Order: sequence, then C-alpha cells, then structure tokens
Amino acid sequence: YISRKNPEQKLTITDPQGNAFNEQDFPTGMRWYRASLFDVITLSQPVPGPWRIVGLDQPEGFATLLTDLKLQLHWPETNIKTGDRMLIQARLTNKGEGVPPGDQFKNVIFFSYKIVNAATGQLVYQGGLNDKAEEGDTQAGDGIYSRTVKFDLEGEFRALVSVTAPTFTRQQNISFNVT
Repeated sequence: YISRKNPEQKLTITDPQGNAFNEQDFPTGMRWYRASLFDVITLSQPVPGPWRIVGLDQPEGFATLLTDLKLQLHWPETNIKTGDRMLIQARLTNKGEGVPPGDQFKNVIFFSYKIVNAATGQLVYQGGLNDKAEEGDTQAGDGIYSRTVKFDLEGEFRALVSVTAPTFTRQQNISFNVT
C-alpha cells in the first residue's frame, strides 16, 4: 500500500534483479490498483531481496508492506437460539496485528457476509459489515467491521464472511446451528 499526496505522481517498483514495473507494465503474479491518492500492489511470489519504490517523495508519501494479510473473524456462538441477535465482527490483520485502513484505502475495501442453509445451500441472510458505528458496530474507524444479525430461522447454517479489495480477497467460513 503506497500513499501519495499528488494524484499525478507516477510510481515504479524495482525488484532485487533491477527489473522495473509500473501500473501499466507489470508481470504475471503481480496486481496493481491505482486510486487517486494511493496504489495497492500485490505480489504472489516476490523475489527475495531489497525492492525499491521510485517516484515517491519523502515525507509526503509512504509505503506500508503487508506480508501476512489475514481476515480475522469474531463469531461468538455456534449454537444460537431463534430470535437471538449476534454481533459479527471482522478485521484484517498483518502478522497478528490489526490493520486499520487509511482514509483512502477504506473506500475500496468491502466486508460482507452470506449465510446459507447447510442442507439446501439456499441463501437466507446477507449484508455488509461496517466500521461507521452503525448497525451494531461500536466504534467508527477502529478497523473492526461489524453488524448485528437477528436469526429467525431454525436449522444448520454456514456463514461466509469475506473482505474484498481491488487486489485481494480473504474469506472465513463457519458452521452454526439455530434452535
């Protein structure tokens, strides 16, 4: 994730072997998303060694390296009673630490959930999680995306919680019962 102060600023990434890449010309295994004030570059198998970012003025811009990006899900119960409300919470972590998205990055990252009947596969609930202190989220801007969901149907279910951004997707699945 590379933040820029100037929307016109062009960046180049140089690998340890001296190969240079930009938003228009990059190899297979690399994804590049450019927004007005930031770039997100994802490498599936980066070459070991020192990489360089060219075209980034200091101290206006900065780069954050996320190497172990995971979706962490807090699902408090696997046995729920009909009519119960439950708070679903999710966040991104990097090496076990929470990743609060920057102001620009949070506009292109989406947390969502789908709940399906385990026996039939029928979609029964779906929606988005938010970090705006709404719909069960307790604190705006803390990097924890939440939503309170009321369970009205009995049965065995599977929940899929995911986070999607221009260059990555992470998912967690959980099975639970409503009686």
